Amino acid sequence: MKKSNFLKGISLIGLAIIVIVSFIACGGPMGLPKLPGAGGGHITGGGTGGGSDDGDDSEAKWPKPNLAVKSITNDSSNTMKVCNLYACKFIMKKMPAANDIELGYDEEGYDNPPHTASFSEFWIAETETTQLLWQFVVKAKNPSWHDGDPADGEIQWFRPVEKVTWAQCIAFCNDLTKQITGNTDQCVYYSDSACTKVYNKVDANNETPKRVYANWSKQGFRLPTEAEWEYAAGGTKYNYAGTDDDLDAVAWHGEDAVFSDNAGDMTHQVKLKAANENGLYDMSGNVDEWCWDVGGKITKNTNLGKDYHGPAMPADPDDYRVCRGGDYDDESEKCLVRTRDEWSYDGGGTGLGFRLVCGNLN
Repeated sequence: MKKSNFLKGISLIGLAIIVIVSFIACGGPMGLPKLPGAGGGHITGGGTGGGSDDGDDSEAKWPKPNLAVKSITNDSSNTMKVCNLYACKFIMKKMPAANDIELGYDEEGYDNPPHTASFSEFWIAETETTQLLWQFVVKAKNPSWHDGDPADGEIQWFRPVEKVTWAQCIAFCNDLTKQITGNTDQCVYYSDSACTKVYNKVDANNETPKRVYANWSKQGFRLPTEAEWEYAAGGTKYNYAGTDDDLDAVAWHGEDAVFSDNAGDMTHQVKLKAANENGLYDMSGNVDEWCWDVGGKITKNTNLGKDYHGPAMPADPDDYRVCRGGDYDDESEKCLVRTRDEWSYDGGGTGLGFRLVCGNLN
């Protein structure tokens, strides 16, 4: 997207250790760390998966997983799921069922004319998927371009993962569902039309990734549909995710005629900007976010109905998929809630990540 697809050499995260003597626990609602260096020290070693090991104790290392820790619990108000995988916490916020939500924008030049959609209840991650969660789930090298030298005071492993393809995100969702629940019963994505073969990382990493089929009755982790993403971002209420004009308050973004660059040509730790009214962070800026949908035209004033999943899957899976929200290097227009963008499903840009959605998973 912004750089070449050169995969930077990095070592495997230390998940092959049979006996884990100790681990560094994550704390806070999104696993914000109680870790060495969390007070603002310069963190290194993000791209190695195991951190720097040069004998400098002042440099924080990547946390080690506690493989015994796996849970999903609802808070007392039933508006938030606290998920804990291997001592890495992440939060899912409830988006209530709603009818005839207004989406889109009535102005020429946008491929997103006014339309409506209805939704069953779903749960969406309060932040973009982090590099830490990716490595704990995938147990492999960090694919991110921004794999070291975070901004002062920021923690490397809580920057969003990027340079991940749509197919890899699909496989990740299934892998996370399997690991946190202990089985594949609620996996959403499959490699056969009968939905009997759970889509996996081998399917995703084939030279030609296998076609993906979805069983929408399943409650596991998945990508948001484009309509779900726009509803969660705020729909037509604001220009950006949580504000009409103060983009700096809610987003890391690039420069244009209106706003100066505030990202410094890099991604940033999640949850440092203000949340939108749904309690979601970085819906505008930081990294673009993959959606489920194949790119397609939206007809003005149409009603998409309930739980619209986008255009029908094309016979050729090599098609463009929707991504939303804009990234750290984008001008303000790309960060608008109404702006649509598309990437080839096998593209993985340096500003292209994703956010999780799930059903009522327990």
